[in-house]
Amino acid sequence: MYLRNKDIDARLFLEKDETLQYRTECLQLERTPTKNNPNEDSPGGFPQTPVRTAMNTIQQLMMILNSASDEPSDNLMSYFNNCTANPTQDILKRVENLGCVFRERFAEAVGQGCIEIGSQRYRLGVRLYYRVMESILKSEEKRLSIHNFRYAGQT
Repeated sequence: MYLRNKDIDARLFLEKDETLQYRTECLQLERTPTKNNPNEDSPGGFPQTPVRTAMNTIQQLMMILNSASDEPSDNLMSYFNNCTANPTQDILKRVENLGCVFRERFAEAVGQGCIEIGSQRYRLGVRLYYRVMESILKSEEKRLSIHNFRYAGQT
């Protein structure tokens, strides 16, 4: 019932739900529409349902975040260093403070025995935070056609 990281495996509940199962005896009208390109088959030969699509997306996100660092990347650090007032220390302090609050509230909601799960989720959140921040700064750099943010807010 639990995955290696002691989190509930939602697939156990979804696989037993008959409304989400692929039935080979179903009528043509009941089937998910076929794709124009037969080479685009989904894994396992099953049609993509919204639930299966969401689970695949979550799995891909988890793979990306598990390979990411808990610290700002070199690229993100260069953006910070190019600011008039370097925000690195403020951001690191904010992340640390949010971590304390998150772990405390997670333990209150789930129980003290799940502190490690809370820490794992917090680290995933930090990784996502840094990746999104870097992505936003890259987009703004492209949109504003500048290579640093020293003078972006000044007139």
